[in-house]
Amino acid sequence: MKKTKLLLTTLLLGGTLAGCKDASANISNGSDLLFKIDNVKVTNEDIYVPLMNAAGFNIVNSKVEQIIFDKEIKVTDAMKEEANKKLAEEKQKLGANFESSIKQYYMPYGVSNEQEFYDKILLAAEERKALTRKFLEENAEEELKTYKPMKVQIIACDNEEKAKQALEAAKLGTNMEELAGQFGKTDTYKGNVQIVNQSTTLPSAVWAKISSVTDKEKLIEEVITDTSSDPNAPMYYVVKVVDSKALEDFKEEAIDSIIKDSSSAATDAMAFYLKKYNFRVYDISIYDSYKSQNPSYLVQDEK
Repeated sequence: MKKTKLLLTTLLLGGTLAGCKDASANISNGSDLLFKIDNVKVTNEDIYVPLMNAAGFNIVNSKVEQIIFDKEIKVTDAMKEEANKKLAEEKQKLGANFESSIKQYYMPYGVSNEQEFYDKILLAAEERKALTRKFLEENAEEELKTYKPMKVQIIACDNEEKAKQALEAAKLGTNMEELAGQFGKTDTYKGNVQIVNQSTTLPSAVWAKISSVTDKEKLIEEVITDTSSDPNAPMYYVVKVVDSKALEDFKEEAIDSIIKDSSSAATDAMAFYLKKYNFRVYDISIYDSYKSQNPSYLVQDEK
């Protein structure tokens, strides 16, 4: 408990690192005997230092995020239900190894039992998702402009001639799903309406064409060739943009797509709220860990 309070104190009192470049957290009872085996004595300091080196960043970061969650997010029954669902899935998957596995993989996050796994990993994941949604909703105009969510229909063909035939039929108004079934490979793209954004896994050539469209119901009147996967076996795409007006027409669905596809939205959200609450790090080792692993959280460095 002393160590947890110490870490939170060093992180949350406010101020800057200026003038204390090599500051570091320490414990007042470091020389106290923790345990002894034969003639080998182990003190609190013996455990604290390697713990900080091995897992300090993960534990501190988890604590920091939880403080932000508590300030900004209300845990709902739906979030608890989703976390419980994930817990049941993990138990089924890991079976008799569940307890030992969560201790092995999540100990660096302060997890030593099922309840801590639920609270610090599974429920925290739902809180992180909720925080990201709140950030995107509060900054929707700017964020949707950045991610450019689009409603589109895509047909993928492994034969250029088939793609050209699909395009000509699409120009005449033939249903895109029907054309995908007739001419395309439907393992990934089925011609149905879907929402994509700049973080969606798409061939770059396809996204370049989609992202330049500003209209509704706009068929891209050329076959898009992509050689990124295999230069000797190109893929050919026929694409129709159904709606490019996310903010006005499908904001919530667009936000859903960003949360699902973007690996950076959650980080951007956390950095936004850390700045809101004037987050500061004083311990130099934790500061260096943030600098190397998650520099955007060091909002104290922003000018």
